Amino acid sequence: MGMDISKASLALAALQKAFESGEWAPSELERRCARTILEAPPKTAAADALVKGLLTVGPDAAQQGDDRLAQVVVRCTAALRQNQPSDDRVRLVQDLHALLNLIVTVPPGWRSLLNRPPTRSTRP
Repeated sequence: MGMDISKASLALAALQKAFESGEWAPSELERRCARTILEAPPKTAAADALVKGLLTVGPDAAQQGDDRLAQVVVRCTAALRQNQPSDDRVRLVQDLHALLNLIVTVPPGWRSLLNRPPTRSTRP
């Protein structure tokens, strides 16, 4: 695995772990970025789709402190633009898309739902 892809994969795995643990929750800007990337036409190169997602949120994400996803997307974009083995590139894109799908499908505040005590039915 190339150095750039390895670093991007590590950053991606760390962000996914932060999301799953509840340490990080994507902002609305980050959700918009994820949606834009996932909605790219099928023939769009992965790196180009990532750039389009970043352009959607622009510098607003960094100014509002919503830049954790952007940092990972930038690393992935740089890695995908390098001449790396195709299997590593495919795996990176698949892992990134898995996280982006979670970001756009899992509702904000979902962790708090897991921490609630179970409700009892009032039915006899």
